[in-house]
Amino acid sequence: MSENSCFTPTTQLTFITTANCTAKCDHCVMYCVPGDKRKLTFEQMKATIDQYNKLSPLFLVVFSGGEPLLLGEDLYEALAYCDSLGILTRIVTNCYWAKDDESAERILRELRESGLWELNISCDDYHDPYVPFEYVKRAYKTSKSMGFSAVVIANSHSGKSKITPDYIKEQFGEDIYTKGDDDDDTLTDSRKKDGTFYMLSNATLQNVGRAREKISPDNFVAVPNQNLYTGCRWCVNHPAISPINHVWSCCGIQCDGNEVLDMGDLNKESAEDIMNRAYDNIFLVAIKKLGPMFLRDAALRIDPDLRFKDSYSSVCEVCQDLTENKDAVRALKANYFNIYQAIKAVEAKKDEQ
Repeated sequence: MSENSCFTPTTQLTFITTANCTAKCDHCVMYCVPGDKRKLTFEQMKATIDQYNKLSPLFLVVFSGGEPLLLGEDLYEALAYCDSLGILTRIVTNCYWAKDDESAERILRELRESGLWELNISCDDYHDPYVPFEYVKRAYKTSKSMGFSAVVIANSHSGKSKITPDYIKEQFGEDIYTKGDDDDDTLTDSRKKDGTFYMLSNATLQNVGRAREKISPDNFVAVPNQNLYTGCRWCVNHPAISPINHVWSCCGIQCDGNEVLDMGDLNKESAEDIMNRAYDNIFLVAIKKLGPMFLRDAALRIDPDLRFKDSYSSVCEVCQDLTENKDAVRALKANYFNIYQAIKAVEAKKDEQ
């Protein structure tokens, strides 16, 4: 990595393990569907873990999807391999497997024995038609005292949602520590007597992925433009590996084939070569330092005929709107020098402060 790079060494890696899922949620960021054949193997994940862990020691590996439990033994082997290296692990699951007490107990026991550190459970109105709320409740209750370091309920909702943090706490009969996406990163220590940290992660519904076509616009909260002018702390620092073994700059939107955010193909290149190229990519540096909203405005100055949305619900939505606009990307690439100058101006201003 260049000494002047704005990116930090990678300590967190996310595997989008498969595009296959037991659900077809209207808000799915990854456009996952039942029966999709795209998936990673244990051998691919092991090779990637080894490469990134050699570049800089990994602290956390996340297994998401799609539904990671559909990988079967490949998932358990990957969890155990991380555990053997002292790397913490998290899975993001919809709990389709918690159809009865016996199944919930068996799966959770297997996950824990494989070394799983954090169980992250998706629960909202959009999963509910495919995975009954009772499955989520059963998985959460069964996880108690199993030795997980953390059990998190991840809830995505809008003002029109039925399944909100308050609803979940009422149905669970438990006042779970709740953290919103607008809260700072400080966590209150709420570990229970069994040693597990239980949390409800409260996220506002984002108009990205399948939500753009499936969910009515009045479900999203428009964020004022001035609050969207911020750099992305996740960009490149927390790469994601897609089901076809491509390296993405983040896991916030689906990036396969995205000429800005799809950083390279691990089937053809090493992680080191892909990351070194990313560290020197002016576009990614600009997203990291200035943010996609700045780039959107820059593209409009270059070509006023470009068309973008009038309002946005998140920085991720801006990024998807910008990087999937081929005309905007073309305009920005033709003006790399101006973007470079803008980055240097921001750096100079920070040095003055």
